[in-house]
Amino acid sequence: MRAFVQTKREKGEGPRIRWKEIADFLGLPFEPQICHEWFRASMNDPSCWPRFLYGPDEGNLDQGELSEIVSILRPFTGGQECFIRFAEIPLIGTDKPMLFAGTLDEVVEFGKENNYQFSPEYVWPADRRWCVSSDFDLEFTFVGGPEKLISAILTSSEFEAFQITPQTRVDYCVPMPNPSRKLSRSR
Repeated sequence: MRAFVQTKREKGEGPRIRWKEIADFLGLPFEPQICHEWFRASMNDPSCWPRFLYGPDEGNLDQGELSEIVSILRPFTGGQECFIRFAEIPLIGTDKPMLFAGTLDEVVEFGKENNYQFSPEYVWPADRRWCVSSDFDLEFTFVGGPEKLISAILTSSEFEAFQITPQTRVDYCVPMPNPSRKLSRSR
């Protein structure tokens, strides 16, 4: 794993490592129900995660990701009011409110300006045409909406996205698919 990270640095590829890259490196399937525990279980020492390897933030989109999702959502929103809700857990013991109304364009700067540690957990427009959820306990963000919106997200170079169904299991205890389906390990 160390050599993998060092090689990326030497190539000047920056700190971002995509799920697909790690899955390929570890010989894991890259499919909709992918789970970070698959990565840990496939390493020689599953209790030791590499020091300079960071996964996605639980329940949080960084500024680039949040900006990208807002730009994708804009054509599906019009000028209507949107609702922004922050997760309860990080706000326990504070007097910060969790629910706000405003324009879609206010979403990106709102959390920073109001000193919120995380991006919104939910964002949706008044007509409920779409909804974005970055659950506080998961490394994934879910977007529900019209087919054209989902297509725009699936084709964005900013995201690694899968189309899922209500039957797709996405919790942190998803069992790894049959080991015979594993890819060969690349180095």
